[in-house]
Amino acid sequence: DTVEVIQTCIFYCFGATGALLLLRASPVFVHLCDRWCRVEAGVGNQKLGRRWPFFLGLLLLALSALWETSASMIYRVQSTPQFWSFLEIYIKESHIEVVHTIGYSKPLGILILMINKYATFIWNFVDLFVATIAYVLARHFKAFNQKLQRKCEGTSSASWSCGEYWWRGAREQHLHLQKLVEDADAVTGPLVLQSFVCNLFFMLVQLYNGLRPHHRISHIGCIYLVWSFLHLLCRLLFVSFTCASLHTETLKPTTLLLSLPTESVNTEVKRFMKQLLVRSVGMTGCGFFFVNKSFILATTGVLITYEVILLQLNPS
Repeated sequence: DTVEVIQTCIFYCFGATGALLLLRASPVFVHLCDRWCRVEAGVGNQKLGRRWPFFLGLLLLALSALWETSASMIYRVQSTPQFWSFLEIYIKESHIEVVHTIGYSKPLGILILMINKYATFIWNFVDLFVATIAYVLARHFKAFNQKLQRKCEGTSSASWSCGEYWWRGAREQHLHLQKLVEDADAVTGPLVLQSFVCNLFFMLVQLYNGLRPHHRISHIGCIYLVWSFLHLLCRLLFVSFTCASLHTETLKPTTLLLSLPTESVNTEVKRFMKQLLVRSVGMTGCGFFFVNKSFILATTGVLITYEVILLQLNPS
């Protein structure tokens, strides 16, 4: 099947690209961690809120990925008692062109299996890595916004005795956080772009495989196709909403400052507002797009449009 051959080639291309991007980002990430530590030391101790829901999401996605990659092998090999027989059937079914070109052998089967699982690990690791970076940055901005909100709510004359000095410190802290996001985006930008392109492509492929007419497909095959699509969808939404939450938190200080009474606005507050209006930060795909709620809506529209086209082409 031509679609499966193209899918396999692109899968390994994405795996190789992800490994190269991680290798390229590793020395830069060391400097990013040093700057991250300096920024955290500058903003002081902040309560980052509950973390267990995020870690639970990471665990569920990792377990789902393990089940999905196992099911992809069982889907191709219905039942065989021995490992070597299982491996031979799996390689011949999933890598037809390779087997037809150079033949099958046990060492080749082990090599292809190792490369396949390594590419699958890179694919999942990139998504979870991007989501983790975005989550921690969003927690820092949320803690800063809570401190800013408490200050804005205490607008009595006594609370403003320190006036411009406090606002200068808050503005500089926010500037350091913005710069940290920009530095993190410079490292993760290519990974974000690969993550969304890869997930969207394989979601469309699985949607095509699920909606096209099948002459014969087992119940295991149906379960695999549905689970694989739902797994990709949940992973895409998990990364998207985590990155979008960072962009949302970076916009909240603007609303808080605009709610201040006129007599409370001093020079540093004006500079802070200008800084917020002229500088927008967040996770991007190499600058091509901001990962925000509008982007999630546009992505959903693409998936729905593609599904409608498939249903029109294959009404059965």
